[in-house]
Amino acid sequence: MVETWVQIGDHIHLPLGGCWIDPVFHNCNHSARCEMCRLLNPLNPNYVSPAPLAPGEGLQGYMWSHSEEISSTTKKSFFRSAARTDTNHYLVWRDIKTIANDPHQPYNARLQALAQCGVGWAAAVPFEVDNHKGMVVYITRPNVDMEHLQGKNNESYLFCAAQLVGSAWALRSPRRRAKKDIRQTVDNAMRRVRIKILAYRRMGIDLSQLATAHTTTRPITLRAVSMTHGREDYDDVDPFFSISDYWQFSKEKAKVVAKKCLGQNVPPPPPISASETGFSCIGVFVSLTVLTTFNVFVVSTFGKRFEIPLGPFGALMGLQFCLTAAPAAQPLNAIVGQAIATSIGLITASLFFLQTWVRQALATTIAIGVMSSLGIVHPPASASAIIFASGGLSWTNAVSLMVANVLAVIIAALANNLNDRRQYPTTWGFRYFASVLGLYTKKKGEMSPHLRRKIRNWVGALPWSQPKKPPPQRSTRKDSFSSDYGSMNSMTSFSSIGDWERLSPV
Repeated sequence: MVETWVQIGDHIHLPLGGCWIDPVFHNCNHSARCEMCRLLNPLNPNYVSPAPLAPGEGLQGYMWSHSEEISSTTKKSFFRSAARTDTNHYLVWRDIKTIANDPHQPYNARLQALAQCGVGWAAAVPFEVDNHKGMVVYITRPNVDMEHLQGKNNESYLFCAAQLVGSAWALRSPRRRAKKDIRQTVDNAMRRVRIKILAYRRMGIDLSQLATAHTTTRPITLRAVSMTHGREDYDDVDPFFSISDYWQFSKEKAKVVAKKCLGQNVPPPPPISASETGFSCIGVFVSLTVLTTFNVFVVSTFGKRFEIPLGPFGALMGLQFCLTAAPAAQPLNAIVGQAIATSIGLITASLFFLQTWVRQALATTIAIGVMSSLGIVHPPASASAIIFASGGLSWTNAVSLMVANVLAVIIAALANNLNDRRQYPTTWGFRYFASVLGLYTKKKGEMSPHLRRKIRNWVGALPWSQPKKPPPQRSTRKDSFSSDYGSMNSMTSFSSIGDWERLSPV
């Protein structure tokens, strides 16, 4: 069974004719008790219509929310057979009954009917052709041969077939627009002919004589074309450059935005158990107690200029103990993101010609932009950018904040890993971040030649690294012979032997 679902607005739809089933798999007399006919036959009294689905709703919404967009790099790697082994599968086959019985999955009548009609596995291949997005859902029997289903040739066939189906769907709108352009061209031509005929009649010219004068050997057959034709409903028609079209487009966009703001009635994630909540609270309490005690010790020892701004650590605790697997909670984001945000905040705070609210907004904007471009977004770091851009803090406070961040990461790693159901961090990420910056090669722990060359040049430029001049050495007999031989060669430019005898020593 193959279904084609396309994205229209914020939902996915099953277009007319977008479902096909193998006659061998389903061959009945359209009985009212047939479970498959409930999904395929609109005349069935128990027919379950394929309503538009939000992401995460039903089987197709679930597949749509879990499917990744296929980039050009993925397509190239897919078609490069030499780079693929039999253990790498690009299609993920999911058990339909497991999804239907999932208590966290929103109820969907079509999903329940699909689970009862005897199908077993489903996989989706997304496509995107000329801004037309959708996916092709393949549904198989429960007793299918998985080794053959996940074979290299079969997956390649399903992948290419999905791209072909997506291209056929994307061709519909350009084809309709092309037909409209052709009809518009014919209408314009007929309008010009009509104007000329009216002008000739007003001038008193006999049209029959005019037609006889321009008669050719080849007969011309004129076909009547209607000047007014019925208005058709075209999908995805590009807006023209007029105020009314822009106004209509703005109203439609406002409706879509308003509908999306109302939500999709998808149930929220289930609450955390009492034991996990208690473990998180204990971890937060211990971490903040250590950090506040460390802050009191630093202030009493080194003074108030080393005080730690504790505001961002409230958000950091929520990430480290409640969202331990989130990318924003990992040590790379917590340490490097904080370093970037605090530096930007302090640099922005030095711009005294700007108002405080401008500095706060500017520092946060730049910090979020830099962290996003590097892939190390950290929400508490955005709060640090606002705090440091407000003024009143210095680089010593930033150093104390970074030390406290490292301490918080160590405490969170020790506390979370005491729980068998938790893992923190999922990745340290520093080697990957260094490879992104070109500091390390792909080989583990090996320094890149570019960085090695930079370090060698920097060390060589230090005053104590300059090589000492060697002491003068007495020339040996071999050296003097080489020197004389070199002088002899240089003397060949003289014109006569007498000059050489005159210059040579006696």
